Amino acid sequence: MITTLLTAPLAATSAASLAIAYARRLSAAGERTLVIDADASGSTLAGRLGEATGESYSAARRGLPSLIASRSELSPELLGAHVELLDYPSATVPVLLGASHPNGGRYGIEWLAGRVGELAAALSSAGVHAVIAATLRTPVPELGILLRAGHTLLVAPATPLDLLRGAAGLLRFVVPEAGHETGAPTMLVVEGLTKIAGDHVHAAVGLEVAGEIPLVNDNMLLARNAGRRGRELTRSLDSVIETMRASMLRAAEATRFRADALTPSELPAEVDEVCAAPSAGAPLGETAVRGNS
Repeated sequence: MITTLLTAPLAATSAASLAIAYARRLSAAGERTLVIDADASGSTLAGRLGEATGESYSAARRGLPSLIASRSELSPELLGAHVELLDYPSATVPVLLGASHPNGGRYGIEWLAGRVGELAAALSSAGVHAVIAATLRTPVPELGILLRAGHTLLVAPATPLDLLRGAAGLLRFVVPEAGHETGAPTMLVVEGLTKIAGDHVHAAVGLEVAGEIPLVNDNMLLARNAGRRGRELTRSLDSVIETMRASMLRAAEATRFRADALTPSELPAEVDEVCAAPSAGAPLGETAVRGNS
């Protein structure tokens, strides 16, 4: 399964930091996860992780650039050889770091888009839920291929409402069918707590609201021990995950309804993936995807 966590241009929170926090909550709920840092503007995650943990990280040594340089067919084992394992009290999160230079960031998305079928097969074989971190600051066309491969959470500032409309407009520039019943599930995550009703936002923007998240400092998001704001974010993300899963189930049921004339072998694979229970077992970092020691 693939979920792309996409931040709007004026979002205050880093997509990669938020993707790690999101993956931690999925892992705590029993899912095997993998975060893929795919910022076309160039990633700053390795440096920020170093500041938050006091350790050294390099995408060239272990990340998307090193994976690309391997020139090998994607598999759980290959992915595991290029991830950094981030240990948190509630979960271990494997992260594929992105290139720091914008040229490398753009190429990383192009490379992933060209191998999205291989990626999906490798994830499915290992029972892994990948969370791709990306941004609309640089809406490269290939981003649309990744968004169509799974489910999308668009993170945008709460107010004014025009910012939400603008973010939804940028998303539809990349994926015109975003928010339509026939498209892949796409939901809005409102950044900053607000009293605007979700139904009002849905009517104005055309995207269903998955929930709201508080503004949290990036270093706090990456730190191993979260403070009060971090705990607020945890509760908010749990709510977003629950809402997103409900939306995915509705989409799967609609797909089943539309495909009821097809034979079982013709049904889309994602229908059964969405309805399946999360994989149980050891943390992903110790099984299906393992970093080299």
